[in-house]
Amino acid sequence: MIHSVVVYIETTLLPLGAWGVFLATLIEQIIAPIPSAFVQLGGGFFLVHTESFTTAFLQVLMLVSLPSAVAVCIGATLVYYVAFFLGKPFVDKAGKFFGTSWSDVERLQEKFSTSRKDDLLLLLLRSIPAVPTVAIDIFCGTIRYPIMNYIGITFVGTFIRATIFGLIGWWAGDVYVQYASYIASAEKYVLVVAGI
Repeated sequence: MIHSVVVYIETTLLPLGAWGVFLATLIEQIIAPIPSAFVQLGGGFFLVHTESFTTAFLQVLMLVSLPSAVAVCIGATLVYYVAFFLGKPFVDKAGKFFGTSWSDVERLQEKFSTSRKDDLLLLLLRSIPAVPTVAIDIFCGTIRYPIMNYIGITFVGTFIRATIFGLIGWWAGDVYVQYASYIASAEKYVLVVAGI
């Protein structure tokens, strides 16, 4: 299934340029099993054609990073609000199986609302290529992290992440699928660990 989605992204969406990256990233953000690495790496590979690092960097920013950051903000906000509204009922019903209660979540909310270090941690997690973003969306929605901080951190972190992926895609050329597979595998393991 993943292979057919990657082929669709490569043949249908990425030829649309920045709009294709936007649409592919939005789809990837909403349909979590699609690895985020494919879209940004593919964007760097298919859309950036230059030998100059400076030119490549600027093209990645405009064609990959900016559309990806906007699309992730839209998709992540949807996931955030689902977790925001369903998080408390879920914790109230199933929390006993995980050894947690809503009061534990409220203590975590308070901790995150008083510390700027947590903002930096979330920004770092958003920026690291191997961390699955859907886990961050669900976590932030469940603990009811302040929405404006969340959107700002999501935009900046995704911009950094997409720039890294786009530059790797440009630099790696044909082997970008191999890099994307490695990153996708790492994302799966991190998601399982985050779930546990």
